[in-house]
Amino acid sequence: HRVAGRQRQMGIRASYNTVLNCWAKSHSRQAPEQAEALLREMQDRFETTGDYDLQPDVVSYSVVIHTYARQGNIAKAESMLEELHEEYLQGNESARPNVRSLILTQISEPTRPH
Repeated sequence: HRVAGRQRQMGIRASYNTVLNCWAKSHSRQAPEQAEALLREMQDRFETTGDYDLQPDVVSYSVVIHTYARQGNIAKAESMLEELHEEYLQGNESARPNVRSLILTQISEPTRPH
């Protein structure tokens, strides 16, 4: 039963990350704020339940970083990158920055409204 429960919870994080990815691909001007709000919801649920499978991971943060950078808010993208690093330093092993998370603010170009 424990394995099935763990798979279910991992599915929750994957579901959150899928929705975050949808916001990242959205052309909505509110996409970065909506993605960050979803990340904050994940954090709140983790803090409330203590369930590590609800804790945002490097994918969660990387998507939010990309969403801000894509719309030209490099300062906020860098701030989120710093937060990712702090999460890792505070013991969130799943938030270990990787090459993708580190270069997103450098390669993301703002999109222009249609």
